[in-house]
Amino acid sequence: PTDSLYPRVEKLLDEYEGRCSKINVEYIDPAKDLARAEILVKKYNIEKDGIVIFDYKGKTKFVGAENIAEYDYSGVYQGMPPQFKAFTGEQAFTSTILNLIHGQEQTIYFTSGHGEKSFENHADNGIYKAGKLLSEDNLKFEHLSLLDKESVPDNVKLIVIAGPTKAFMPNEVNALMNFVKEAHGKLFFMIDPMVNVGLDELFSYIGVSVDDNVVVDPERKLPLVSPANLFVSDYQFHEITKSITNVATIYPLARPVRKIESGSGFRNLELMHTSDKGWGEFKYNDSPFKFDNNEDIKGPVPIGVVCEELKENASKIVVLGDSDFIINSQINNLGNSDLFLNIINWLVEREELIAISPKVLERVGMILSSGQVSFILFAFVLGVPALWVGVGIWVRIARR
Repeated sequence: PTDSLYPRVEKLLDEYEGRCSKINVEYIDPAKDLARAEILVKKYNIEKDGIVIFDYKGKTKFVGAENIAEYDYSGVYQGMPPQFKAFTGEQAFTSTILNLIHGQEQTIYFTSGHGEKSFENHADNGIYKAGKLLSEDNLKFEHLSLLDKESVPDNVKLIVIAGPTKAFMPNEVNALMNFVKEAHGKLFFMIDPMVNVGLDELFSYIGVSVDDNVVVDPERKLPLVSPANLFVSDYQFHEITKSITNVATIYPLARPVRKIESGSGFRNLELMHTSDKGWGEFKYNDSPFKFDNNEDIKGPVPIGVVCEELKENASKIVVLGDSDFIINSQINNLGNSDLFLNIINWLVEREELIAISPKVLERVGMILSSGQVSFILFAFVLGVPALWVGVGIWVRIARR
């Protein structure tokens, strides 16, 4: 009970117990009930305190403090202690419960060999944090190389292609085509601008156009940067987006992804759009960006399409025009991590699992317009002193 995380853990576990009659929670304080504590230490072979033990039909898993909290260590070199950043208990506990109930984690395969982003990369441009989120969501992930294969291995059900910088070879394209046509596999493409990945045949088959443009939106650009750094808050209703309806997602650099007619039996939905004032810039090397009605794609511009075959055991595919939204420096921004996990859970057919975000310690602030700042300056810096001067003069006159 003396641990700083204890109140948060106790509140969360009480919520689990209150919402599900099959969950029973027991709190053990060795200082108050040493006998019960010793029994459990022997039963579960406990070697440290401050842990939560999950027991399901004889199968057990331990969750310690290191699994339920995130800390900011940036000030350690200046002699400052780590600062509490976010409580991730809900992620950790839910993942543990799922792992015990379902017994086996599903595996997601990330293609390699084309400059894709790596979940082993801890730098800002890596996707290590995305991999950590998958692990916490009871999912495993591995690399998959198709360079030496004629077909996708039978055990592969979901393939993620995260920001390739080189084109896929013809045998790889054929393998992916057959993965969709014959195996009815699941695919998640994150294709960045200014790159030819050699997958136009596959995109055309599923009814998607991945355009060679850069998405620009002056109305929804991030402050102090190019309008190609944008946020999106307009989503079409879907299992993927229903939990982030009121949450923006951020894309440092994206390309348009549109649905087109294919005749291949796919039902496609454009998942998110820019504002009406956004556009797909064709001359993206020019500065400043300027809309050209003859060359550019007029807004609102879609940057993601979800595709689903109209049959049993259908292929499910998501194509997004950006992979940077899940890199280590971006994935914790606003709804980025929720969108990523929602897409994965939809593809692995776990729609009932909405993304559970870390409970971040909030810092509340106000954004004021220049007019509001001027009003505050006048009212409080000049107005209040002037008022007291006026009161003083009135009192002096009244006394006379």
